[in-house]
Amino acid sequence: MSILFIAMNRMLEEHAAKDEKLRRTLKRNGKCTLSHGRSLPDETLVEKLHSLGLDEFDRDWLDGFSKKLPSAQALATAMTDHGGLEVPEDQEDWVWISFVCLWERWFPDRLNFEMIDDLMQEGY
Repeated sequence: MSILFIAMNRMLEEHAAKDEKLRRTLKRNGKCTLSHGRSLPDETLVEKLHSLGLDEFDRDWLDGFSKKLPSAQALATAMTDHGGLEVPEDQEDWVWISFVCLWERWFPDRLNFEMIDDLMQEGY
């Protein structure tokens, strides 16, 4: 059974909020989280995707692909596993995080699984 990136991120962030040692370890290892990505401006996220080899990424690119896939995870997986995008392992989270953040900002009315999960968590 595989677990969704959004669920893994939520568990990591909840655990880190309670554990100072884990927060220090994450910071030392350069581990990024969705909340960190959400604090960054669009330009920084776009630049990050460009630096990882997704040179053609822009708002129109995301508009097209976000109509075809149900989640930012599916899009990130398609790009890294099947799209020929070779991202260093320690940077893979940035692809998903950038897609989530920019999709939320640029197309808030086009719900994806991550946005639905956030809405469900708010309901708890």
